[in-house]
Amino acid sequence: RAGAGRLEIVDCSPGMPDACRGSRAETTGDVLIQAVDVQSAGAAGELYYNGSKVLFAPAALLAPGRRYAVRTSGEGVFVDAAGLPLPWLQSGFEFTVFPADRAPPLLWLAEPAPDAGPSAPGADVTLHFSEPVQAVP
Repeated sequence: RAGAGRLEIVDCSPGMPDACRGSRAETTGDVLIQAVDVQSAGAAGELYYNGSKVLFAPAALLAPGRRYAVRTSGEGVFVDAAGLPLPWLQSGFEFTVFPADRAPPLLWLAEPAPDAGPSAPGADVTLHFSEPVQAVP
């Protein structure tokens, strides 16, 4: 549940991307991209609550190839079911945005082979692709 404070997304790429929490060694710090007040976010549609999960929808698309972090502004931005404050999220929620995969997967191998003749009803068919795929209903 919402407590009090802000959920923040920062761009770690301007400084040292591997030091996403900021570091004394960094000469250029992380850049705040968006801050959402958890008390008023529901009306704006930026945060969605579902049981013990919070979905954060950034206002703008995140740039591919950059490293980002999600943080809270302090302790108690979120609270548990009993109303007790959850810890300050300062690290551990870093991620990199990758460009969209625009090339479709290639079929490398089909078993049995398409020219192998008839197969028994109920026989397994195995397809090998150039990248991982998933079934789409």
